[in-house]
Parts: sequence; structure tokens; C-alpha cells
Amino acid sequence: MRKGIICILAAVMGILPFLTSCEEESKVEHPGLWLSADKTTISADGEDMVTFTVTLDDVDVTSQCSFCSQESCYVSNTFSTTTAGEYVFHATYLETNENSANEVTITAQ
Repeated sequence: MRKGIICILAAVMGILPFLTSCEEESKVEHPGLWLSADKTTISADGEDMVTFTVTLDDVDVTSQCSFCSQESCYVSNTFSTTTAGEYVFHATYLETNENSANEVTITAQ
């Protein structure tokens, strides 16, 4: 009888991690101005591009921002290049001139 109880406890303990991992993942929220990209690697062929999105306290403000790398600023929220390398971007909210709380690195290869 004692051996049966130990087996049942072991089975429950073995299943428990799987039951807790089935919980719905919560959406990651970023306070302030936050820049994100749909991908971080593109082909340096002038055609492949990354699309940026900017949220301000989880509200999309992409159309009200400019996007700057270490070399240039763009009003468009897409970026493509024919020059391989790493490009670090931040966003600027045009209404307040506030910069994004983070930077995004795009690798063109």
C-alpha cells in the first residue's frame, strides 16, 4: 500500500510541471516609448526589409515617429539596404521629441 502511494505521488509530481506550463502566456507590456521590429536580420539586397513598430504605453504611434540609425534618420517605418553590416535604430516621437526607451539592432548580410 505504501509503495502505491509513493508511485501516485511521484506521478503527480511528474505531471505538475506540465499542468502549470499550460497557462496562457501574458503579453509583455513596455511602458513609455518602445521600438520593435518584425525581424532583426535582412538580406543586403535592397529588397528585403524590416518593418518597425513603435508603441507609447502600448498604443501604436508608429506613424508619428521617425527612425534613426547611427548614420541617418527616416520617416518611413521600413528599412532596407545594399550595404552589409549592423544598424542600430531608435525611434523619436515627433510630438514630444522623446526617444524610444530601447534600441533595435538590424543585421544586414
